[in-house]
Amino acid sequence: MRNLLIRLLFAWVCFCLTQSALHAEQTPQASGVKELSSLLEWSVVYQRRDGIYQTATNLPKPRLLVSAGRYPRWSPDGQSVAFIKENSIALFKLEEMRETSLAHARSPKAVAFHPSGKEVIFIDGKKINAVAIADQSVRTLAEGWDFRELDCAASGLQLVVTVKRLGYAIRGFDLARRRDWKVASGCSASLSPGGALVTNNSSDHKQLFLRDYITGEIRKTITAPAGRRLDNQFWSNAEDWIAGRSEESDEGGSIFVYQVSTSRVFQITGDNDADRPDFFARKAITPGKPVLR
Repeated sequence: MRNLLIRLLFAWVCFCLTQSALHAEQTPQASGVKELSSLLEWSVVYQRRDGIYQTATNLPKPRLLVSAGRYPRWSPDGQSVAFIKENSIALFKLEEMRETSLAHARSPKAVAFHPSGKEVIFIDGKKINAVAIADQSVRTLAEGWDFRELDCAASGLQLVVTVKRLGYAIRGFDLARRRDWKVASGCSASLSPGGALVTNNSSDHKQLFLRDYITGEIRKTITAPAGRRLDNQFWSNAEDWIAGRSEESDEGGSIFVYQVSTSRVFQITGDNDADRPDFFARKAITPGKPVLR
């Protein structure tokens, strides 16, 4: 009887070790700044409790760009950052290291650059507006939902948003045809630069689904590193790169970057209060693989 128990115990231990090894092979592990910088030149902006920070390959340490700002988003040329500061929709120009207020919003939630670089799109309660950088004129693009997150494709005619109504859902907006539709339940809505795919967190935040913009069909799944839950993902200026943050606290966590073509996940900050990142891929060092066909 004793020998039988020993054999059973040994078999159980072997089974557990095998399962652990299989899980390790299936779950991408987070790599750091060094590994990411071997692939490309990059820069990322993100919010912390005291303002907006930038981390990049050519910066020895993160630097504070804007005090008390939140929700930073890169311009198409990577030279400016749109953001929210209190009730203002604002712009920060890196070359001048200067911020400018563009518009006032009663209930600002999110911002994104229009692909032309001439407007900043922003959520104000149940409206999505666009403010012109040149003359600060404002136009309304969509309305009628409790909007929470926002992104715009390269065409300038495709929006994807997170809305709240009996839970969260991701909706697509075709501005040319003046129609909208549900893409999926959940949050973390952003668009691939070409407008074909939408990011969508799983309900447990351990997987990121890349869905078809029109049909909502899952085209690819990226798994969070073991023991992590990731949130607030946002597609970069390049098809192969998406940024997000870990859920270490209510204020935020560490910033991670996903490589779509390989499903690799890179941890690039150690801050436990970082959130709402936007990653800018400046120059590829190693040619990447095609993302999705």
